[in-house]
Amino acid sequence: MRFPLRVSSGTSGYTTGPLPGAEVAVRRLGAVSLAWRLVVLVIGVVLVARGTLVGQEGDWPFGPMSQFAFRTGPNDAIHSTFLQARNTAGQVIVIPISRGQVGIARAEIEGQLPDIVREPSLLGGLADAYRRLHPDEPALEQLWLRDRVTDLYKGRAVGEHVDLIVGWPVDDG
Repeated sequence: MRFPLRVSSGTSGYTTGPLPGAEVAVRRLGAVSLAWRLVVLVIGVVLVARGTLVGQEGDWPFGPMSQFAFRTGPNDAIHSTFLQARNTAGQVIVIPISRGQVGIARAEIEGQLPDIVREPSLLGGLADAYRRLHPDEPALEQLWLRDRVTDLYKGRAVGEHVDLIVGWPVDDG
């Protein structure tokens, strides 16, 4: 349906819509159109509810929303996971955990921390991805997954320390 143009009172120029006082014919959805929309809505709600109740992080986007459910209290600690590595040139470097650096986002690593702690060789995939994404950089020999902890008191940072979560030597063989 086409409407006569009216000038907007703002500075953006023209907007589309009916002129004030113009009659507009409204088409209602038919029974089939309404039914399939209702079915999609119910499926979506069921998937989100299932993910919230029994889902795992890997069920995204229908997994639990626990990452959004909590806040840091004013006297708690803020945890920030990062990756440190020693390359074949002997340099110890901090590598941002991102898809562009190691092929995976930090949130995905944090969601898999229990598995990585149980099976440190999973870090080898990060070294392989780093080599593929940065072919001109020295390869990684050793990886350390670390946790930067910032302690808060009354909402202000009062101290910071770094803990080792897990380390892994890269197997070049």
